[in-house]
Amino acid sequence: MIWRANSAGTIDRWNRTMIQAFGKPWESTEDLDLLSRIEPDQARDVEERWKRSVRIGIPYEDTYRILGNDGKYKWHLVRAEPFRDEGGQIISWYGIHTDIDALKNAETALQLREHELSGIVETIPSLVWSASATGQVTYINKRIREYSGMSLEEFQDLGWGKYLHPDDFEETAKTFYKSITTGEPYSTSHRLRRHDGQYRWHAALGAPLHAPDGRIVQWYGMSIDMDDQKQAEDHLREMRVKLNKASRFATVAELSASIAHELNQPLMSVITNAQAGKRWLAIDPPNIKEAVASLEKVLRDGQAADQTMQHIRALFKQGAFEKTLTSVPEIIKEAVRMMQEAPHRQAIPLEYCFEADLPMLVADPVQLQEVFINLISNAIEATENKPDVPHIQVNASVIDAKEMMVQVIDNGPGVQDLERIFDAFVTTKEKGMGIGLAVSRSIVEAHGGKLWAENAPEGGASFNLCLPLQS
Repeated sequence: MIWRANSAGTIDRWNRTMIQAFGKPWESTEDLDLLSRIEPDQARDVEERWKRSVRIGIPYEDTYRILGNDGKYKWHLVRAEPFRDEGGQIISWYGIHTDIDALKNAETALQLREHELSGIVETIPSLVWSASATGQVTYINKRIREYSGMSLEEFQDLGWGKYLHPDDFEETAKTFYKSITTGEPYSTSHRLRRHDGQYRWHAALGAPLHAPDGRIVQWYGMSIDMDDQKQAEDHLREMRVKLNKASRFATVAELSASIAHELNQPLMSVITNAQAGKRWLAIDPPNIKEAVASLEKVLRDGQAADQTMQHIRALFKQGAFEKTLTSVPEIIKEAVRMMQEAPHRQAIPLEYCFEADLPMLVADPVQLQEVFINLISNAIEATENKPDVPHIQVNASVIDAKEMMVQVIDNGPGVQDLERIFDAFVTTKEKGMGIGLAVSRSIVEAHGGKLWAENAPEGGASFNLCLPLQS
């Protein structure tokens, strides 16, 4: 739609397309009042902007709604340029109307859609973010801003490192940039600092948005607060550890009561007869016959006590276990799993090296599991608080047709006394009781095997366990 105006800005010519859109076939150019057809709310501002361009003599560009012959207001883009003579004086103006109603409607719909989407993102009860294909943070929702007390600008250029717990930053960064490099979905858990300084555990997830050609154009992710769940899980683990410890204490208490009961009668008899013999010797004259009889009873009751102790010791060393076909790798892995129930041992640095097609053992799995728990636990404690990176390896292989060997190797400080360490109540630990290795050796020997320790030339210790293979 094309029109022409004189130097004063009054339109005096219209093309046929414009007449068909806004006028009537019988109307003359002078009779067509375009200004009256502009939407009333915009008409005054449009007129002022047009007069300003005419007065200054600068190109004109505007958008407004105008009433067409179909009875509807539609958006138009209007542009006009001045036409000058050789002296630079404006002779006339030439303008073009372009119908942009469909474009405007699409733009409005897009803005509405973006507003709705923004509202959805802002109301999601999680911390939502986006990043560029290179990992630069491009958006954080309101919940992140409120939670962290940080702005988008503060998050950019690795500023989000201040948002993470210092102990979790390195692992999170490695995981995130691995996803950025490979295009694989991002998943991790870490502690995030709240604006009040408190850290809470969150599960973080992220996924890439791909262009039609496969390029990653954007990353979208969210972090979900799981601190209460984490605390509950840690509390449950602690309760399990305490329950296991209480159960062990109860077992020891029960065993102690049983031993005390077995020894009480012969020891009381020893004391009674010894006191009687003392009285027979104290009289004047001493009754040697009765004193000798009392001493004989002391010897008899002492031997009974000794037999009781030998019986109790036999229960530990030669006891009849409930033996079944057992897989050593499964026992070891189950022992590690049980130790990992403790919150401070959730990441045990273990490496397995099991020979292929290991045969089954005829053994008591519960007793062997106790042995492996004790050996691996000792190895872990030996490597704690050491300058070197902890390394523990468990090997299992067949020596010959008759024996299998299991080794628990650590890179700790080694063992000072390789044999005495297996004696009862001998310990190198600050709070140890010195029972674990003694009981472990008793269990192994009761299975017809042997347990010993060696120091490695390059440092550390190896606890070796040989068990017989049976058909």
